[in-house]
Amino acid sequence: MSTLQMEFMETIEGLSDDIMRILLEVVKQVVLPLDHKESVGSSSEHQSKPRRMGSLKGQRLIAEGYDIDESNDEIAKMFGVEK
Repeated sequence: MSTLQMEFMETIEGLSDDIMRILLEVVKQVVLPLDHKESVGSSSEHQSKPRRMGSLKGQRLIAEGYDIDESNDEIAKMFGVEK
């Protein structure tokens, strides 16, 4: 088992069965079909492009010049995350 596979297994260890079923369905319905589409009949040039997930397809959501990291401390405080 690769290091990445072991890290994934450690990450999901302890999750409820319901959550693991959801993750399994996401992998089956989203990740595996995307991986299959990219590897079957596609050029190596196409495979080197990063795969985007979601419906935005690379659209910018943040205004030019806006520092998205500016609010990290405030967001961490909202979620009770200690730095």
